[in-house]
Amino acid sequence: MRCTRDFLLEKVGPELTQKIIEYLTGMKKGKKRELTTIVGKISITDRQAKYFELKSHVKYHSSPKMEKNAMLICANESYQRAENDLAELTGIKISHSTLHRLVQRHNYELPTSVLGVK
Repeated sequence: MRCTRDFLLEKVGPELTQKIIEYLTGMKKGKKRELTTIVGKISITDRQAKYFELKSHVKYHSSPKMEKNAMLICANESYQRAENDLAELTGIKISHSTLHRLVQRHNYELPTSVLGVK
């Protein structure tokens, strides 16, 4: 099972995703950068990243879906356990310190109450 998932994450997912991105954006040229997604690590150009409105100023680049998965796991347990769980569930390793930075850079809206607190 692990070998199949590893093969999908290392070969099939990234190659297929790359073709889909090139088809959707119509772009192939530009400065390359690596992006961690739920289908594995892919290489995209800066122009493709701009097309998908991905952040360019962060050291660790991940897809919105990968970030959401990481955030959900981090919310329910420690960053170290989240690191292990993400690796087990997705086959993609993200360090606990990177997960911590990922959570810290998000702006969360505080809930508001229509009724006052008594």
